[in-house]
Amino acid sequence: MREGNPELHRQRVSTSLIGKYGNQSRRWKGDKASYAAVHIWIKKHWGKPDHCDMCRCENASRYEGSNVDWKYRGCGRIGGNFAHLAIGSTTTFF
Repeated sequence: MREGNPELHRQRVSTSLIGKYGNQSRRWKGDKASYAAVHIWIKKHWGKPDHCDMCRCENASRYEGSNVDWKYRGCGRIGGNFAHLAIGSTTTFF
């Protein structure tokens, strides 16, 4: 356990992480990120879907993410291999 002032240590750690994103962060896991972490990243960077990328419907009750080229590189982080599909379109697509 670290001795001394825990508040000072917490402040130094917090300051050291400012402005460090992606692979510069010491918490970066890359391709070893969990399933939930990847989906949080996709929702944060791509936004919540408001239409189906296949049939363009906007009134679906739920949308699912689909890997369209069956190559799971980057888990949707690389543009072009991930699409939001309505539930009906998912069964048609596969």
